[in-house]
Amino acid sequence: MTVTENELSEVKPARLIQYLTALSVTMGALSFGTSIGFTSPAVPLMNETLTSEEDTMWFNSIINLGAMAGGPMGGLLINVIGRKGAMLGSVFLTLSAWLLISECWHCAV
Repeated sequence: MTVTENELSEVKPARLIQYLTALSVTMGALSFGTSIGFTSPAVPLMNETLTSEEDTMWFNSIINLGAMAGGPMGGLLINVIGRKGAMLGSVFLTLSAWLLISECWHCAV
């Protein structure tokens, strides 16, 4: 059985969408992992400034509180706006957070 050019052109866009979807989900997991790991190099720098030990503990644990609240909220969002909408919304929030982190390194807390 041979594949014609027409059949081949129909298959490529579907695979491209699958690859982009897999890449976006993988990047979401990578982003969450880097968010968890961000506190490790940031805490020694925070200790050099005027932060207290309590502030450092809050900084280390806030990602866990956000994940605890984000799970049920994500489930509700998926039911309301669908999987694609929930993924797009989380990408916007994640990019905004990393943009704030990258641009506000000199800001005092």
